[in-house]
Amino acid sequence: MVEAVKRERGKAVYLVCGNYRRSRTVMDSGFLLSLIEEAGLDMDDALTRIHIVCAFSEKHLIRAPDLVEGLLEGAGGFNIVAVQQLTKLFYGKHALRHEDPAEFTGAVSRLKAMCFKGGIILAATARASGCGRPIPTPEGGSFLRHAVNVIVYLRESRRGPLSAYVVKHPDQARMGKVIHFGGERVSIWEG
Repeated sequence: MVEAVKRERGKAVYLVCGNYRRSRTVMDSGFLLSLIEEAGLDMDDALTRIHIVCAFSEKHLIRAPDLVEGLLEGAGGFNIVAVQQLTKLFYGKHALRHEDPAEFTGAVSRLKAMCFKGGIILAATARASGCGRPIPTPEGGSFLRHAVNVIVYLRESRRGPLSAYVVKHPDQARMGKVIHFGGERVSIWEG
C-alpha cells in the first residue's frame, strides 16, 4: 500500500477480513505508520489516500466488493487492492459458516474482475491450509490455487526469521530472487 501511495496521487484500498471479537484480526497500524515514515512520505497525505474497508462477517465479505467498486469508480487513481486474511471468515477456525462457500468464490471473483478491468493489483493474504507437503496449499481450497497468478508461501525458517517459497508464478524460472521484508533481506526460491 505504501508503494502505491508513493506515486503522485496514487491510492490504495485495504480490505481487512476477520471478526475482531472472535479472532482478534486487526490492521497493524503501527507497522503501516512505520513504513510510511520509512518511505519519507507526508503522514497525513499518505493516510488520506489509503482507504480501509472492514469485513467482520461472511455477509460483510460478500458485500465488500460493492464497497470496493464504489471506491474504485468514485475516486480513481487506485494502484492496489490489498486484502488481509481473505479466507479467514469462511474457512478459519473461528468461521461461523452461516453463508454458502459459493458466496466466497463469487466475492473473490468479483474483486479479481474489477481489479483486472481497472488495471489494479489485487494482493491478498491467506493462511496455509495444512494440506500439501512440503508447502501447504492456501486455506480456502483449490479455488484459490486456480484463481491467482502468483502464490508465495511465507514461513519461519530454521536458518533465519522468514523464508519465502514461490509456489506458483507465470514465469516458473524465477528462482533465487531476493526481496526486502520489514527491512530484512529475504531470499525467495521456487518450492
